[in-house]
Amino acid sequence: MSYRPDIDGLRAIAILAVILFHNFPSLLPGGFVGVDIFFVISGFLISGILLREIASSTFSIRAFYARRIKRLFPALILVLITTLAVGWAILLEDEFQKLGWHTSAAASFISNIALWSESGYFDVEGNLKPLRHLWSLGIEEQFYFIWPLLIAIIFRLRIHFIAMAATLMVVSFFFNILFVATYPSGVFFLPGTRFWELIMGGILASVILSHTRMAADAAQQKPVRIPAKLGEIAAPLGLALIAIAILKTPEAGFPGWWALLPTLGATLLIGTGQKTWVARHILSNKAMVWIGLISYPLYLWHWPLNAFAHILYPEIPPVTVRIILTATATLLAWATYRWVETPLRLAAQKPQNSRRIITILSLIMLAFFGIGLTIHKGGVRERLHSLRAQLITARRDWKYPGDEKAFTPGSLPGTTLFFGDSYIQQLYPRIAYLDAQHIPHKTVIFHTSSGCAPIPGFSRKSNPQCGEHADQGFRLAAGPDIENIVIGGSWLGVITRGDYYELDDRDAKIINFADPAILDRTFMRLEKSLASLKSLGKNISIILHPPGGGRADPGTMDAAIRLRFSSKPEVKSVTMEEHLKRTAAINDQIRNIAKNLDISVIDPANWICSDDTCFFTEPDGTPLFKDATHFRASFIRDNATELDPLVVSSPPHMTGIK
Repeated sequence: MSYRPDIDGLRAIAILAVILFHNFPSLLPGGFVGVDIFFVISGFLISGILLREIASSTFSIRAFYARRIKRLFPALILVLITTLAVGWAILLEDEFQKLGWHTSAAASFISNIALWSESGYFDVEGNLKPLRHLWSLGIEEQFYFIWPLLIAIIFRLRIHFIAMAATLMVVSFFFNILFVATYPSGVFFLPGTRFWELIMGGILASVILSHTRMAADAAQQKPVRIPAKLGEIAAPLGLALIAIAILKTPEAGFPGWWALLPTLGATLLIGTGQKTWVARHILSNKAMVWIGLISYPLYLWHWPLNAFAHILYPEIPPVTVRIILTATATLLAWATYRWVETPLRLAAQKPQNSRRIITILSLIMLAFFGIGLTIHKGGVRERLHSLRAQLITARRDWKYPGDEKAFTPGSLPGTTLFFGDSYIQQLYPRIAYLDAQHIPHKTVIFHTSSGCAPIPGFSRKSNPQCGEHADQGFRLAAGPDIENIVIGGSWLGVITRGDYYELDDRDAKIINFADPAILDRTFMRLEKSLASLKSLGKNISIILHPPGGGRADPGTMDAAIRLRFSSKPEVKSVTMEEHLKRTAAINDQIRNIAKNLDISVIDPANWICSDDTCFFTEPDGTPLFKDATHFRASFIRDNATELDPLVVSSPPHMTGIK
């Protein structure tokens, strides 16, 4: 198969879509589908090589992996070295340890599995992971760990290749559709629900090469030729499918059916060849080909730069910064292609050099695996000045004895139930403090589970047991011993995380909780359950969504502090107007429920806000939050005094406690 400049042009479309999505998401909201285009291209090119070699009995598994090492390792090693160096300079200790783990995962090509075990691709936290983008390399290399041997077995057994490959593709796609609504993160990151995209490219290669069965003479097999008129229709259609995918694909529910748009579009563009008008005038344009040639190092470089910018800027980096990042990534990619990849590729053409280069590259990658684990286990530490140490302490300031229940027996009659998710768990330090002061108090029960909103029939897609947890909580609340109920949760998450939550009677697989009708339906369930408890004579308090956001996170410190240009403490805050803009829609829902049922409201904003400002730090810069959404345990211990009357019999000023 001769060189096709149009495929490099298709690579350019893919990488530009990804970069613009990461730096300017409003321009191309579906730009992340560029990775799916890469999957089809990879499957087509690599499978084409494998099919020709196996058919001509020249296939060698050693030679195959040697080519992969020479292709992938040089640029990847350079990016890993740079990322670790920059990470050591600007990351906090726990952040650097996490980067160490991601480095080991990248070196062993399991980044997708590592990220799946942590959170979703579109999670806000993901923007702060400099090696997040290497999940796609993990998918590819896990595929190529299996695919060459599988093709060899298929041909050895004289099984119809396209029929077998199509079966595997359909099975992989079926599991993608089956689980995308209930396990979106797993479907996105795990190989089994992504392999169909690479296999699609492999089937296309087989069709074009006419390799449907093992043949005695591969040279006798003639490539399939697509009629010119058909190609002139199919190529623009393929381009249109990709354009629709880039402009319209939603993050929620991907890959799912949506992934067919970019993959079929790429298949049509590759399959129609390099002689169509689209291929000659758009894809084979010199600028597009140049971008395609540097697309691999450009993909590697662009995201670490983007992630470090998000770390250095408390909010989204300014437009000018993002433009500079894009230009810098392009310059680094060209330099990597010109002075690293090309010289090594030329040097490796000599057999004696090739073996030496492969050995050195493999040893370096193995070293990265070990270095990453050492960093992850705390073996590489920085010398922290006091402020950075203070910030690390804040992020570790969390006290809750377990994910499900915490029980504090009391000497006073009655029981107070705290019911919700981690937003309720964060209140535990105040109760523990009251107990430690030996103040007579009621028995206290915490019925909580992280990420599980206390709404009947409302679950996390990654934890279907959340619905049962909520049902158990309401049954517990209805018990005769329960006198007071404090209920709360990440109410804002209900609006913003339609990819994260689901209703058990949902009419669609992906729910937009920002839809007022769906939001009303969701909170009608909560109101109905609370009304039932109110009718039993329960004293109910409901907690509003607290202030928070990116600036509240201790990790989003001033760039000068991270870069050690300053040790002056940063006092962080938002205006009351900004807080209300962020939370008004959901807190109004909660207030309406409270008004309808005549139940109490606890507003955490009272703990940190004046009339016009909400403060995220003390005047000396000491953080009040452990992350973007949760207060520090020590802050709750000393300031959440509104909880006291629900637990102790005497007013706070009578108990002698703060």
